[in-house]
Amino acid sequence: MKNPSLKYGLLAGFIGILLQTFTYSMGVGFMATWWVGILILLALLCTYIVLSLRIRKEQEGFITFKEAFVKIFLMCLVAGILSTLFGMLLFHVIDSGFPKKFQEALVEKTSTMMENMGAPTEKIDEVTEKMKTTDNFSVVSQVKSFFYGVLFYAVFALIMAASIKKIRPFMEDSVNKT
Repeated sequence: MKNPSLKYGLLAGFIGILLQTFTYSMGVGFMATWWVGILILLALLCTYIVLSLRIRKEQEGFITFKEAFVKIFLMCLVAGILSTLFGMLLFHVIDSGFPKKFQEALVEKTSTMMENMGAPTEKIDEVTEKMKTTDNFSVVSQVKSFFYGVLFYAVFALIMAASIKKIRPFMEDSVNKT
């Protein structure tokens, strides 16, 4: 596959799907713990960083800021689309009862954590009631999350493009053309 954005986007998307599948298979309680979400985010960030560096390496180690931004952003976008579509398939077709179980586990863990931190009962009740009425797994919520993710991808691509850009030296261009 010649297009690195597509190639690495598919790879990152596949890794994201594997992470989703793994956490899903570990059960609701595991998936509802806060540190699992942080570990998944860190794993995905590391994946995107490594793949961004591979994009530059495939261009003989030289890439402009614009090229890097576009390729990294598109890579993240492809991965995000795959991950979102898989999430919709998993939580609406394969196991449509899971979102309710997950929400209940999340409410319970949040309530326990707030109690342990000494939060007032009224505040705990307010937060848990709001959580009970929010459906984070609806198609609309997942599409909204994807579009928030697009903003994250853009910021990440800007940071990575600035970090990995490397302009080919002028003299090297002249020597290679003659």
